[in-house]
Amino acid sequence: MRWFRSALGLALLLALSGCPRTALDNHNFALSDGQSPGVGGQDVSTSDTGADDAAGSDTGGSDAGGGDVGATDTAASDTAGTDAGEADTAAPDTAGTDTAGTDTAGTDTAGTDTAGGTPCGAAADCDDGDPCTVDGCNSGVCGYAAASGGACGLGGTCGDGYCQLTEVGAWHDMVAGYDVTCARAKAGVYCWGANSKGQLGVGDKAGFSGSTAPMKVALGYVARLTRGVQNTCAWVGEAGKLGAQIYCWGDNYWGALGVGTTEYQKEPVLFPVPARVTSVALGLKHTCVRTVQSQIWCSGLGGDGQLGNGENGKTSVPVKVSGTDDWLRVYAGGETTCGIRPGGALWCWGENEYGEVGIGSTKQKITLPSDTGLRGVSSVALGDDHVCAVADSGLHCWGANGSSPTGLSGAGPFLAPKPVAGIDAVVLLAEGNSTCAVGSDDKLRCWGSNIAKRFETSTTLPLTKPVLVDGIPTVRGVTLGGFHICVLTMTGAMLCRGGNANGELGNGETKDSFTWVQVPLP
Repeated sequence: MRWFRSALGLALLLALSGCPRTALDNHNFALSDGQSPGVGGQDVSTSDTGADDAAGSDTGGSDAGGGDVGATDTAASDTAGTDAGEADTAAPDTAGTDTAGTDTAGTDTAGTDTAGGTPCGAAADCDDGDPCTVDGCNSGVCGYAAASGGACGLGGTCGDGYCQLTEVGAWHDMVAGYDVTCARAKAGVYCWGANSKGQLGVGDKAGFSGSTAPMKVALGYVARLTRGVQNTCAWVGEAGKLGAQIYCWGDNYWGALGVGTTEYQKEPVLFPVPARVTSVALGLKHTCVRTVQSQIWCSGLGGDGQLGNGENGKTSVPVKVSGTDDWLRVYAGGETTCGIRPGGALWCWGENEYGEVGIGSTKQKITLPSDTGLRGVSSVALGDDHVCAVADSGLHCWGANGSSPTGLSGAGPFLAPKPVAGIDAVVLLAEGNSTCAVGSDDKLRCWGSNIAKRFETSTTLPLTKPVLVDGIPTVRGVTLGGFHICVLTMTGAMLCRGGNANGELGNGETKDSFTWVQVPLP
């Protein structure tokens, strides 16, 4: 990034809670876009520079990029600088979460949405990658209906257009932010960690310093969670209707929560858009959602064009992304946003200092959606200054490569999607200058910045090649925070390790741990 970020932490998450792995995005892990949270991630603390990590390693800090929060990326070296004032610290990439990815006509009939407005020539053009929706093309317009009863990822079952993950063990979903962690259990949503900007979502029940143990958020049934740097959003579904209403809380300095104010929100507030939502993405200072009407709406800072409305200003209420209403999913990271259109076409806009928009140049402030050329895209992850995507033709990455977050050889930056060989990637997540992939074998591999020894405990140096995250054989869900990582095991246990200055490991302490610790259910 071109400016400094605070040296704290960043959040990146990826949680399984939905449908088949064939269309999982960043924070939707192992199940389909339909039910998991987007992943973007964030590194904290001193962050990697936009091009290269000084001294070849991350010092106590983290990548701010794709979800890294923390220190700021300077041009070439890490610095401990922090943002002055109330600005958001580092930016997390969330790679938005996809839910039932369905289009609707804005009216619901018997629980199905039709005539979503997406132009098409065949049913395949309308495929949103979610097995829990029936996709079709009628008179050149995509239509979707909720599918129920069918099987979806990891033994889940489709119901009302959602892939309901079989609830195994205590914890069912989770997301990590800059300095906070939130998770969903049968009894509701719980958060722990820092609370300086209302990140816990529990109102006045927690003080400014936060909590080292899980605290319950006042929400009803939540289908899944999506995280930002210092804010979190919850998906509240409605029986018989596709999509969900989105409630968010936490940092709102740039108006990213869309409620018409820039005051932080210490309790959940509704993100106001014209229709229910099927995909959510939280960037560094902006939030975008995809509605059942196939539109993308964004709120927050658009200084680099990340709001996609042809301007580079700021708004505290959602504005519609310009162009055709044929979006299927949305992703965000740092100051860049990407969306999927029919055929799995990936379009991006926003900051492009290191070629993040993927159009072959470093032209600044791309304020309108631009075609990357990739097709058949099923999973996307945006870091602070890099992007990776799984397409029909395999894994591709582009952007800055200072700590090797692209998995490509060479210093970069890479200005257009470039194939990355030898990586088994089904679901992606990114944070700052780090990237992770869950493969077809359910194993987690990561590369790039290794702040706080989150991925490989034997070193803090950047990982130039994918490494198998040690101490955990297979994963059901994954989320990355500023200095910590949490996973859901196949038995439903939630394990975390790494930095713990704010109690983000949820074990009642503030001592860092480089061995896995289990988060107890309250």
